[in-house]
Amino acid sequence: MAIGVNASAYFIIVANSWMQHPVGVTWDAERDRPMMNNFIAVLTNNTTLVAFPHVIMGALLTASTVVAVIGLWWMARNSFRAAKIEEAAKTGDESIIPKTSSPSQIDATPEKLRHDNATLWRPVSIFALWVVIGSGLGLFVTGDLQGQLMFKQQPMKMAAAESLCETETGASFSVLSIGRQNNCENIEHVITIPNMLSFLSDHTFDSTVQGVNELQKQYQEALNMTGQNFAPNLFVTYWSFRAMITWALGSVVVALGGLWFLRRKRNEVPRWFGRLCLWMLPTPFLANASG
Repeated sequence: MAIGVNASAYFIIVANSWMQHPVGVTWDAERDRPMMNNFIAVLTNNTTLVAFPHVIMGALLTASTVVAVIGLWWMARNSFRAAKIEEAAKTGDESIIPKTSSPSQIDATPEKLRHDNATLWRPVSIFALWVVIGSGLGLFVTGDLQGQLMFKQQPMKMAAAESLCETETGASFSVLSIGRQNNCENIEHVITIPNMLSFLSDHTFDSTVQGVNELQKQYQEALNMTGQNFAPNLFVTYWSFRAMITWALGSVVVALGGLWFLRRKRNEVPRWFGRLCLWMLPTPFLANASG
């Protein structure tokens, strides 16, 4: 099943990559349409080769975050219930014991609850948390490779994603901008990281990054389409990229917090962190959707 799912994902990305960067085709003048002449070139499109591992890393991040959240939530529930049962035994007030319908908790003693944490939920959580860390690093590396390629293949998309209206040498990365995002005349970059956009484009701090206005003129002249707007929606591309990064931080919170609370063979997770993890559960899905 895993092989089939990944093969299906690869062919879907092959089709998507071809639409962004057509290779292995020639123009059929008789039928007035493109005609594939090299299937291997289509399968090995460099756009596909950088996009596929990025997608797989995103899938691993999502799956491992879900597993980690479930494990940490159960550890928090068991830890809290064990503490309340012990407190009730001392005070005689059984009303403080939280109600539960879980078969594993109904008649469980504090020792049994902590044993479940140590033998079941902790190993599951630790494994998932390290997968979150590994897939997060994988996303960083593959995203960097994909970004560099996109600056070469689709410079307009990358300029729009940064609301970079004018060509700049040593271009800054925009952390926050305000104004009407689809109108270059009304965009103000409030927070920037100097030279970072140039570095992201080719790993040099003084490279030139083309802006939307210059690219617009180039495309209009090359295609003889004066007045045509070739820029994507700046608002969507700019904020979806930042939403992707922001939502991905949810998995970072789960991973770092979880590994901290489970350090040195600890089996207790605070209830508040278990609840926080539940709030973080949708974030990798939202990050993937935004990306």
